[in-house]
Amino acid sequence: MSRGLDYSTGPPSAAAVRAAGYEFVVRYVSRPGNPKNITAPEFADLTGNGVAVALVFETTAERALSGYAGGAADARTAADQASGVGMPGDRPIYFAVDFDAQPNQLGVIDDYLRGAASVIGSRRVGVYGSQLVTRHCLDVGSTHFAWQSAAWRGGDGSAGPPDRRVHLFQRRDTVQVDGVSCVVNDSNATDFGQWPKGAGSVSKDNDATVTVAGSGPSGKDRPGEGVEATAVSGTAPPAPVAAAEPVLVELASANQAPANQPPATQAPAEPAARHGVLTDYAVSFLRTAVPSLWGAAVAYLVSLGVLPSGWSEQVETISTTVLVPVCISAVYAVARWLENRAWFPNWASRILLGSKRKPNYSS
Repeated sequence: MSRGLDYSTGPPSAAAVRAAGYEFVVRYVSRPGNPKNITAPEFADLTGNGVAVALVFETTAERALSGYAGGAADARTAADQASGVGMPGDRPIYFAVDFDAQPNQLGVIDDYLRGAASVIGSRRVGVYGSQLVTRHCLDVGSTHFAWQSAAWRGGDGSAGPPDRRVHLFQRRDTVQVDGVSCVVNDSNATDFGQWPKGAGSVSKDNDATVTVAGSGPSGKDRPGEGVEATAVSGTAPPAPVAAAEPVLVELASANQAPANQPPATQAPAEPAARHGVLTDYAVSFLRTAVPSLWGAAVAYLVSLGVLPSGWSEQVETISTTVLVPVCISAVYAVARWLENRAWFPNWASRILLGSKRKPNYSS
């Protein structure tokens, strides 16, 4: 296992990265002109001085909800930028799912990744996301590479350890390297998409101030304990605090009771809020269909020259930020309106919204 960094500002020099004890970095490609993007000089500095580089594509946190058309468009942009900085054409690219994705959103995320695969090939597609996202995408084969973050424990509320199949694991630790705030990552495979291939395979002790905070690839801070531990230059790092340990270790022992002490009684889990069968199906359909149809329409208009090519991603984003929420709100509003009608039977209310009896909205 080797250790590396990801960051969206800076960048730190390759010499500083190596001096801090890190072997690889994961860097951004996104819309052209975005200041967080890796540049050709940075790529050359890193790879020419013993630091391996892997790439992640991200524009907006929920971009993966844009479906198949969005994935295809993003893969074209990502491949062009990767080639432009010097990354060989057979190296994979991770696509970020930088939010706490829920189970009913996994289908459209699969579509997004398959759209990317239609452009760059399935063996070059990677995904960044929660345990829920990475595990699901590996299970169904919508991704070949996986980078799991400790920022979320899975949309289903699970708190299990990292999936053994993931290629990279993003810790909660942040460090300052060459004046740049970076997030610490562990590699779990000889080939995790880096260039040069096989580089960054030696684990080294890190010499830095570690702050338990955690951030996703967008550089947004995740909730953390804010504990600091400083290592003296040239010496082994101090014993890590529990919160700064890899989540694999932390979670593996989370359910073990101390010696001579009975396990704590767990409170019963609260039942999840449920909607009716028809409403659930309608909402799931809208989450998948609206972004895909909107993305296809936008791509068609761009191909006709009706929309400028530079507007494609911005216009498609409207589907996830405006159209989908509006459509879902409309479905629930209609369902609630029907449920409150005197002529609407109780059995139909149970099918529509899962209600056992009609609510009295006037009380």
